[in-house]
Order: sequence, then C-alpha cells, then structure tokens
Amino acid sequence: NRVKNALLVKMDDNKTPNPFRVLWAKEYFQGDNADIFAIDVEDVYHYNAGRRSEYIMCGKVRRRSQGKTEGFLLRIRGSGAVLSFATYPTTSVLTSVVPTDDRRIGYVAVGKTIRVPSQNDNIEATRDAVYMYVNTNLVPRCLRALRGEFEDDLVGDEGVESGFNKVIRYKNPNSNSPGYDYAVVGTLSLIHISE
Repeated sequence: NRVKNALLVKMDDNKTPNPFRVLWAKEYFQGDNADIFAIDVEDVYHYNAGRRSEYIMCGKVRRRSQGKTEGFLLRIRGSGAVLSFATYPTTSVLTSVVPTDDRRIGYVAVGKTIRVPSQNDNIEATRDAVYMYVNTNLVPRCLRALRGEFEDDLVGDEGVESGFNKVIRYKNPNSNSPGYDYAVVGTLSLIHISE
C-alpha cells in the first residue's frame, strides 16, 4: 500500500532577488495516524489571525478501517505547526474553505457527501453538495447537504448529483453588516436510470 501525505510549501514572494524561494516545506500525516493511509489536499487558505499567520487546509482522507473517504480540515500555524485536525464522516470530500471573518469566529467549507438512497428509491448512491460552518476548534456548528434542492424538473426515476467546488468570501458594499457574504460554485447533474 502506498501512503499519501499532505505537503505544504511556504515560498518567498516574486519580488525578492530570489523569487519564489522555498522557505520551508512540511509534510503532514507521515505515520502520525495509523488509520489514515491517504490524504488528498483540495484547497488551502492563508490568513492573519491577529499578529500570527495561519493556514486552513481541506480535502479528503481515506481510512484503513473503513475504506471510504471523509472530508477533513487542518489548521496550521504560519510556521507549519499543526493547530488542529478534524475529519467529517458525513462528507466524502471538502473542496474549498475560508475563514468566516477577521475575528476568527470559524470557517466555511464546501464539498460533497455520499447519499445512500432508501430501499424504495430506484437510484444508486449519489453525491450531494454540502456546506458546513465550523468553529475555531473545527467542531461543526452547521452542516447541510442540498439533496438536489435546486432542480425542479425531476420526473420518474431521475436523481440529482451535485457538489460544490469553491467558496469565496467578500465584503458586500450594499450591506450594513460588518461580516462577509459568501458565494459558492459547483455542479448539478441529472441522473437518468433506464430499465
């Protein structure tokens, strides 16, 4: 079995005499957790937390004990040291993550989850778009799978498969709120089951 680890490389800016010089490289899960044998990183976001800089990373892990993938979040200091790590069994992958605001209240992450239909459904397992909000300790405060709610034209034996790929945060100039607004992008597919 091949073990896949996460890699984070910090580089200098492109304006120095030696542009994009590697400052440090850190590998994560190098035998740290015997149950995790593969980790795929989908996104990383750097932000300043007061006087410190931090990274938040997301993706998926595969466990030896279950054989399925789970979404993960990994919080890292600017020096590369791990602050916290969490997996989310109700998700199959987290593809994008951003901090919620400048005061570091938490994080918003998006991705996909596997939906296993009931015995009465005539469709196979599908993926649903999922978004979640977690606090600074990476504990979920809100997790929601969309379950095809943006498709109005379902008929007969059709199912919907969806997934979010990216979340962004931005200041809305028309809002009086001190926080951020969020936008997500993803895919939506109809699955037709023929007999």
